[in-house]
Amino acid sequence: MKRMTRLVQGFTVLETERAVTTQRLARQDEHGFSVVELVISVLILLILSAIALPSLAETLRSYRLAGDARALASQLSLAKMRAAAEFSQSQLSFNFANGTYQLQVFDKGANAFVTEGGAVQYLSSGVTFGFGAITTPAGTQPAPITDTPQIVLNSRGIPVNGGTDAIYLSNNGRTCAVTVSASGQISAWRYTGAVWQRL
Repeated sequence: MKRMTRLVQGFTVLETERAVTTQRLARQDEHGFSVVELVISVLILLILSAIALPSLAETLRSYRLAGDARALASQLSLAKMRAAAEFSQSQLSFNFANGTYQLQVFDKGANAFVTEGGAVQYLSSGVTFGFGAITTPAGTQPAPITDTPQIVLNSRGIPVNGGTDAIYLSNNGRTCAVTVSASGQISAWRYTGAVWQRL
């Protein structure tokens, strides 16, 4: 019985020593990645980045352009509200050379348009006023296509020139527009290459 107990204990010790030796060997093999594996991983990341960057840049340009068109539409909506609140006229005035615009409300006491809040708004990077080579006007604007330097709204939110107001924005060959109809409806548009679609 003693001999069997020693044999069993010896077997247990032998198994324990084998397990410890296996763990030590396993730890010696776990030193991280090799330089070749790291270089291959970095190269794969660089290739994927090179493929993705052009489409990402184009997507950002498109979002900037659509965002500016929506911002102009909301500023025109605000101009309608300011004109109604003051029972006067308001206008969104554009500076084509600097890529800026500002909301102005007519002050009856000063008999002039006054900039609302004194803030000048800037177009996003890369976005400019203009329509490029497009010849088809957006919305209700009659041909020929033109940019309106000021969109003036009366106290009822109706454009004073009869609803032919439009402002065009472009960015790297893409074009958007914001129009005001004769009834005062403000719409933002995107040119698809053949027709104008609402944003």
